[in-house]
Formats: sequence, C-alpha cells, structure tokens
Amino acid sequence: MGIVCGQRSQSNAKRISYFFWEHGGNKKGPHTVILFTHTRNETRYIPEDERKVKKTPTPIIVPEPVDLMELAAKLSIMRANGSNKLTIQEGMAKCHNLFLYLSQQIIPERIDNIINTFPHILSYKGLMVQQLFQRVHGDPDNSRDMENVLSAGTLLDKKSFLGVINHHLRGALRIMKDLGHRGISAKHDIASNNPAVSFAAPLIKWVQASNDQNITDVIDSHIDQDPERKPHLVCVASELEEGDYFAVFAGYILPCGPSFCIAIVVFVKTLNVLKVKIPPLLKKFVNFIEVHVLGLELQSKYSSVNKLNARLAEGLGQRED
Repeated sequence: MGIVCGQRSQSNAKRISYFFWEHGGNKKGPHTVILFTHTRNETRYIPEDERKVKKTPTPIIVPEPVDLMELAAKLSIMRANGSNKLTIQEGMAKCHNLFLYLSQQIIPERIDNIINTFPHILSYKGLMVQQLFQRVHGDPDNSRDMENVLSAGTLLDKKSFLGVINHHLRGALRIMKDLGHRGISAKHDIASNNPAVSFAAPLIKWVQASNDQNITDVIDSHIDQDPERKPHLVCVASELEEGDYFAVFAGYILPCGPSFCIAIVVFVKTLNVLKVKIPPLLKKFVNFIEVHVLGLELQSKYSSVNKLNARLAEGLGQRED
C-alpha cells in the first residue's frame, strides 16, 4: 500500500486507485500494479458509531474476588423464604463480581459451579434471575412487553394450535412456526399423536403428576429421560392444558409459577446469563425474544427474525397509536 500511495499522480488523489500504468496511459506497456479492493476490507475505516454491526467487545477478565466467597457461602445456606428474601437479594447484588468470575470460566462444570455457589438463582420463581439479568445488561431502551408481543403473535396464523389453551403460548408457537427452521439441521425429540405437542416439544413439554406425587420428583424423572438434558419449559398438566411452569436446564429445575409470559421471560434470561447451550430448534425463537422483546440487539443474524420483528413492530405501533 505504501508503494502504491507513493505513485499518486496528485497529492490530493484518492488513497486507493484500482491500477496504474507505467507510462501514464499514454503508451503501451505493462501495469505497475493491480490492486483489488473489497468493500468488506474498507469497514475498518468506518467510525465505530456509524457501523451497523457492532464489534463484539473484548471480554473483561474478572479476577477471583476471594473476599466475596464467605458472603456467598452464608447466602447459600439461607432458606428461601419471605423473611430472607431482601437479605438474599442484597447479598447476591454484592456478590455480582463473583458471579462474573464464575461465568467467564470455560469448563464443563461452569453452570454447576454457579448454581452451587448461588443456589437461590433457582428460588423465588425466577426473581433472582431477572435481577441478575438486569445487573448484566441493564434496561435496554428498545425492550417490549412480552404479553403484547405474544398476543400479536396469535394474529400471524388463526388456524394453528387451536387446541393450546393458553393464549400467549399459542402466540409463541405461531411465532415459532412463522420463523421456520430453514438452514437448521435437527430433528424433533418427541413423538406424539398430537402434532401440536410434537411441534411445541423444543420449547415446552407437558407432564402429569397425581395428587400423591411430588412434582419435583416427577420433573426429575422427566429430565432423566433426555440424556442431552436440553433446556426447555415444563408444564405440569395434561397435554396442551394450563398449569404451573418450570424452566429446566443442565439438570436443574427453576419454578416459574402459573404465568406463561413470566415463565418464558425467566427461561430466556436464564439461558442468556448462564450461557446455556441453546438447542438448534430453539435458536431462532430465543433470538427473536432477545432482539424483539429484551432489546439486547438492534438486529438479528437471522433474516426471518428481522422480517418478523418489522411486521410485529409495525402492528404493535398501530395498536399503541
């Protein structure tokens, strides 16, 4: 590049030219150089604030906060009840650097280490996950209300999943159907006589528990049936019915309560802050929630997510007007 720049015919010539003639184009003869310039190579000269796609920031290495170990140990043995709730909340906020230290580890036991250190991540129906997510990401300006987005999702298709009782779950499944799985190689991991149950399986599965059964034991048995332990929601009810929701991941159970909207928010935020591997058939839907609802990114890497974002954003905007 230095040689080429030195051959500029004028001092104010462009930094890059495509080729130069030894004889200035006045006579026949060989070119001194041919320089190919690709648009992608020029992006490095675009100011950071003008780039459409932001560079991934270099992760900050958090040193081991030894001084927080004792506080975390005290919190871990506290009972998750109403009287201890505020103490646990404040303690986990103080121990945030310890969480960051554990989450940056690249080892198979990373999630186990986090949950063993902060077992109350699984307590209070996802409240600790919600607060943890806020500490990591703050409050994005472009976040939206989950109920409104899933309600808008029901309008995408008025015939599919009519047997699903929960209105918002029906909207979530219609969003998944609209996004499709093109470009993703995977198989559904459940066989059912009901097509809706089979389609919903990557996101949610239904299990039944009798009155004399412990729900945790029933869900544990359900988890053991999947050797890969893929993350998903569990609804304790008959197929397609409403019930209490639980987020399961890496062999752990996080009770979320009877609201599907709260359950799906807690589920996606758990996958995000704990960096849980997302199954292929859930990638587009989770990315849709992260972009369109939680506002973590301005654009998705999936064109189908961006197109659906634009359609729903327009519909939601008309509703607000």
